[in-house]
Amino acid sequence: MTQMPRLNLKLCPECGAGLAAGAPVCWLCRRDLADSSEVVMAELVPDSKRVDALEIVLAISTLVIVVLMVLVGIGCFVSAPGLGVAYALFAAPPLIITLLRTQRQQAATGKVSWADRLLTLVLSTALSAGVAMLLAVAAFIAFFVWCWYMILSGG
Repeated sequence: MTQMPRLNLKLCPECGAGLAAGAPVCWLCRRDLADSSEVVMAELVPDSKRVDALEIVLAISTLVIVVLMVLVGIGCFVSAPGLGVAYALFAAPPLIITLLRTQRQQAATGKVSWADRLLTLVLSTALSAGVAMLLAVAAFIAFFVWCWYMILSGG
């Protein structure tokens, strides 16, 4: 985790407001600072742990997507086991890719944002869908060629 540089800041002795360098009066309480020798020096230190609202939304979105993928898979297995197997072959690679990529990035950098996890899941799902579409088109073309072969060969 990278540390933010510490900044020296002058504070008004009256109200504690941060002061611009060389300011003659406090911007908040209007205290005259020219004759005051009480100007306080302070350090800004970054918060140790800041929770970002976007990270929470992305974490919840990722969780919802994964839970929905699992529930759809369970539904497919219950209604038609063959369809469940096909769905598992379609849904497992994006989940595995997301898990492996986030573990690798966690080991390399120490932190993986939920945006990276969600983006990886969505892109790998799109890639998996693209591969499934290509396989479907290839199967259709193979079936079409086989049918024409059978027709032309008189079989």
